[in-house]
This record gives sequence, C-alpha cells and structure tokens, in this order.
Amino acid sequence: MVKYCTIENNSHGVGTDLTLFQRQDLQAKLLRVVDVRLIATTNRNLEKAIEANRFREDLFYRLTTITIRLPPLRDRKEDVPLLARHLPQKACARVNKQVHGIADDAMEIIMAYHWPGNIRELENVIERAVVLAPLAGSLVLIEPKHLPGELRARSAYEDSVGLGATPDYRSMRDKSVGSVEKKLLIHYLTVAGGNVTRACTMAGIPRRTFYRMMKRQGITSKNPC
Repeated sequence: MVKYCTIENNSHGVGTDLTLFQRQDLQAKLLRVVDVRLIATTNRNLEKAIEANRFREDLFYRLTTITIRLPPLRDRKEDVPLLARHLPQKACARVNKQVHGIADDAMEIIMAYHWPGNIRELENVIERAVVLAPLAGSLVLIEPKHLPGELRARSAYEDSVGLGATPDYRSMRDKSVGSVEKKLLIHYLTVAGGNVTRACTMAGIPRRTFYRMMKRQGITSKNPC
C-alpha cells in the first residue's frame, strides 16, 4: 500500500517498508507507535483503499497531517532535465563508473518520452545508459545509442510527424493551418504575378480578407516568397 517511509525519533532514524502494513492487524499496531514523525509515500489512492476496507481510516488520518501530491513526471516535464542530470551521479556511484553527463541529442530523446513509470523508470534508464557508456575517456557522455530502443523509436516517430515532446492540440492545429494558408497565398500571388486583385479572384476570397491573411503571414505582393 505505502511503499516507503522513514521514522524519526529525536536524533535516531529508522527506515521501514510500510507494504508490511497492508494487513489490518498490523495497521492497528502501527497506530500504537508514539513520539515519532512518519514520512510515508505511496502511489495508491488511499481514499479508495479505505472504501474497499483495505486501509484503516484512523491510520489514514494519522498519516495525512501534511499531504504533498506530486503529479506524474509527464505533467512536469521541466523536472526531467534536472533529474536526468542528477541521476547519473547516483548511478556512477552504484556501478563504480565515471560518466560526465548527457549529450544534447540524448537529452532531446529523454525529454520526448512520456515516462509512464515516472522517476523510477527514468532512474532505471539512466543507470542502464551509465552501464553501457564507455569505460574511460576524457569526456564520457550518455548518447542516444545508450538509451532503450523504445525511447529512440518514440522520439523518431514524433519527429517524423512534427509533434515534439508534449504537443498541444490547439497550437499544433494553428501551426498546421497557418503553414497551409501561407503556401496557398504564395501560390495564388505567384500565379497572379503579384497582382493581389487577380490572386483574390483565383482564391475566391474578398480583397480585405486576402490582405489580412497576407499581413498575418508576413507576405507582400512584391515578394510573396
């Protein structure tokens, strides 16, 4: 239920895994712990667990004096590069290896991924990349070839359709419509030899509207391209 917590009592700290407390009788024993501060984390919905009688309501209120809700990593993309630059240090210490950072093209792939497994998945990907990186060199960087194929494939697909890391529907729609509009205006003006009146007639668009569209796209009749 609750994945990890630390128990702090004065100057002494004890770590424990609260998955042991899924049983109701063990939850009752935890309620009898006194003079401690609990910092607990979970990826479960405890309110629903209470409704299903899988978690004690009284224990829930003892644990939720202060609640901090973290959105999934895909909804806070600005944190991804910060975490990605920090995690290699942890991985290097774990595998006893030296990596100096992440190459720009590898970081672009990392930013383009949606991270359904959140920070744990990111940490595993970074550790894998550290293991696959060269053993020695003046500047050892994590490169795209050190990342899992799924990340590289997703990034390549999004680049091919022009979506980028986290596309917004409205902005992508406006961008696509604007691109088509500009190409059509240039086409009509080119065929009409720069004559706006003829271009309007060909396009079937009122002259005032045509001029407004030209202004929006930064096009002049003398130099439509």
